[in-house]
Amino acid sequence: MKIRGVWAHNFHQELSQFDHCLHRFPVISFDTEFPGFLRDTPRDALEDQRYEDVKFNVESLKLLQLGFTLSDAHGNIGGTWEFHLSGFNEKSDPHVVASISLLKRNGLDFARLGQFGISVAEFVFGFLRVLRIHRGLHDLTWVCFHGLYDLAYLLKLLTQKPLPDSVVMFAKALGVVFGTIYDVKFMARYCRGFFGGEIGLARVAKLLDVERSGEAHQAGSDSLLTAAVFSKMNATFRSVAGMSQGCLYGISPTIVRYWQPAPVILRRPCFPIRGVWAHNFHQELSQFDHCLHRFPVISFDTEFPGFLRDTPRDALEDQRYEDVKFNVESLKLLQLGFTLSDAHGNIGGTWEFHLSGFNEKSDPHVVASISLLKRNGLDFARLGQFGISVAEFVFGFLRVLRIHRGLHDLTWVCFHGLYDLAYLLKLLTQKPLPDSVVMFAKALGVVFGTIYDVKFMARYCRGFFGGEIGLARVAKLLAVERSGEAHQAGSDSLLTAAVFSKMNATFRSVAGMSQGCLYGISPTIVRYWQPAPVILRRPCFPVAAPRVYGARLIHSPILPTYVHM
Repeated sequence: MKIRGVWAHNFHQELSQFDHCLHRFPVISFDTEFPGFLRDTPRDALEDQRYEDVKFNVESLKLLQLGFTLSDAHGNIGGTWEFHLSGFNEKSDPHVVASISLLKRNGLDFARLGQFGISVAEFVFGFLRVLRIHRGLHDLTWVCFHGLYDLAYLLKLLTQKPLPDSVVMFAKALGVVFGTIYDVKFMARYCRGFFGGEIGLARVAKLLDVERSGEAHQAGSDSLLTAAVFSKMNATFRSVAGMSQGCLYGISPTIVRYWQPAPVILRRPCFPIRGVWAHNFHQELSQFDHCLHRFPVISFDTEFPGFLRDTPRDALEDQRYEDVKFNVESLKLLQLGFTLSDAHGNIGGTWEFHLSGFNEKSDPHVVASISLLKRNGLDFARLGQFGISVAEFVFGFLRVLRIHRGLHDLTWVCFHGLYDLAYLLKLLTQKPLPDSVVMFAKALGVVFGTIYDVKFMARYCRGFFGGEIGLARVAKLLAVERSGEAHQAGSDSLLTAAVFSKMNATFRSVAGMSQGCLYGISPTIVRYWQPAPVILRRPCFPVAAPRVYGARLIHSPILPTYVHM
């Protein structure tokens, strides 16, 4: 098994691989390397004194390496990553000379660490983002060997705060942040022939006939050996894990007594709306892609420069669609917001994609609409300079959708989404909208599959004024709070996701009556709802019109050209 060395230059690429692997291998065996112990603790020290020394050492020293090995419940290994952190200076930072010498003898290059290591701030931001995608740390199992210091360093790193003042509070903090923990050294005390657990990792591995890959005192190699030993120990001594969950060698009684996992940690849908521009487009799209595996409900919103034609409320459906087609084909899209969630309403993340190409001086727009967007924080100068090109967005976004077996594994949610869907359809097909509302409805069925319009759903909810109210009013009636500014696509998509979830929980039969119905042209959408599961499943980009045989439509490898025969 290759141990993947992670440095500043490949951090985002490797973190993406780590994230992807974590979906299938949720057991994290880990190890840390640090510059020794400034205070040595006597073996017979009382627990409070032991923790006081842990706190002093961890808060005085800097972390050098973290090793993570991912595995599944059957012991299959998904991968091993060794993250090298910068920031340690051998000349000025506290350390123990003998410990530094030992690490050097085992291959740790301190010059390279300082020059090419990952900054602590960058690691923490990226690593926490990955953990949030997996519904917080409580879906994961953490495995260590003699892990008191490893957990203390990791707790300090992830919280970016000093350790708690007492061993009691420390134990509670571990319960809150990590959830399920096993310490293999503690487990060894219940294994016959393992000397009551009073032996090191190498000796335990030898007794279990497990071989090491890599060098000792390297975090990646130690985490891989820990994972292999944990798996072999569970297979050999089947009852040990049940007796050892949450127990740490050294302070285990306290950990057991105060083990209180708190499901709120990192689970709230309040992590930031992720602004996506040209410079971070591929990185954020990769996160979006991985999140989509677990959160296949896409709530979305668009921002555009107004309506060149206003449609009367009493307009016939054909006239309404004619105005939609004219407006959408005359104007350029500015922002797209996507919030990913699951069937239970848990939020995976929110992304706000900023598109370039709009020029306020030369492109058609409505002045009042542009002014409204500016008042709500849309920076048009930045949009033009740093936004994502439409071609790049379309190519990347379609590639992600293909990975997920086409759009028909996904559920799309909007609020008063006629224009949002029209803009998204035009963007993804890179073609004019179909000529009639009938063909438009068929195209939506082909391209998107399952759609819900929350404004249409509201007409079936008692007390919601027949759906003739806006998103903010619906949210207020459901006691759902907004995050971010109105008339920003990310914030609106996040609010739409929260409202959709709360509405489904409150009015359980509404979704079944509303699938495929859009406010404004709902009868047509229902009548011509024809999802085509082949769409977007084949690789890459030829443009070919579908051929029609009788009533059967055979589609092109990409989104279809709409031909009616």
